[in-house]
Order: sequence, then C-alpha cells, then structure tokens
Amino acid sequence: MPDPLARHVLVPAELTQVEALSVGGIVKVISVTAAQLAAAPVTGSPDFITLREEDRISAYFGSGHMYATESRMGPLI
Repeated sequence: MPDPLARHVLVPAELTQVEALSVGGIVKVISVTAAQLAAAPVTGSPDFITLREEDRISAYFGSGHMYATESRMGPLI
C-alpha cells in the first residue's frame, strides 16, 4: 500500500549531488532543508510539466540555494 504522504518532487539537476553505489544510489538535495523539501511545489500531472510549474520549481530551489538557512543570508564578503 503506497504511503499517502509520499509524493514526487522535481529538483533541478544542478542543485543535487548524486552518489552512485554498486546497487542503486543516493541523490542529495543541496539547496533546501528536508522540511523545505516537503513543502516544495509539485507538478499537476506526472506526465508533463508546464512552463509555469517549471518556473515555480526553479525559483523555489534557486532561492533556497541562497536563502534556505540563516548562515546563507547576508553578504559574501
């Protein structure tokens, strides 16, 4: 029986780290925390993504890459 809370989230490939193992692998999302990943926007259909959905997902993870945690905020210098 599938988990009712399980869902599929698309993440831009540039914001992930993939660790290949002999069997399977691990994909780590480096742009947001686990709690923020649970709140990420999803597509309306599992078969395709609209331009608006792609823009929302890219913006969510792109801004999370810069502002997801307190240590990432502020000037770089």
